[in-house]
Amino acid sequence: MKQFVLLTIKGATLHGKGIHEFWLAGKLSETSNLEGADFGKYMDVNMYRAIAEALPFMWGDESLWYKDRRDVPWQIFTPFVEAWNDK
Repeated sequence: MKQFVLLTIKGATLHGKGIHEFWLAGKLSETSNLEGADFGKYMDVNMYRAIAEALPFMWGDESLWYKDRRDVPWQIFTPFVEAWNDK
């Protein structure tokens, strides 16, 4: 879990479109000195996606587990954020 969150924060610091760019290695462009996050050293892209899909439901009420994602309120994720902030 910690690895997932740290990779997400690292990836958010780089400009790009979509999570596939998090797995790029080396320079992001010929005109830029920015290096890709190269998540592949730490985690498979499918594992990352699976955690991203399941993470909010780990702390949420079981009644929300089988609802369409569009029908699940953001508050399902609040307990995780609060616990992380407490640590």
